Amino acid sequence: SYSQSDGLTDKTAYPIYQDRAGTIWIGSVGLTKYENGTFTPIESARKFVITAIGNDPLGRLLINNYGELYVRENDQFVPFEPDKIPAVGFFY
Repeated sequence: SYSQSDGLTDKTAYPIYQDRAGTIWIGSVGLTKYENGTFTPIESARKFVITAIGNDPLGRLLINNYGELYVRENDQFVPFEPDKIPAVGFFY
């Protein structure tokens, strides 16, 4: 088992999400990235209590903080704005 001494941001780890690149993201009080056998706490100006993790259609990391949705851009979390996602067209 892993703990805060291994690099987790809290003793509770929920939710856990694996992105398209294979990186594992661990939510709790804060966010931890697990990549290449190493836990890395993600710094943020805000204190997040993460209740869900996912990706938007552009592949950017999304986190839910008790109903508030944030997207990771340039190593920062900013409020998610769905209007800024370009439409995706399909060809048949």
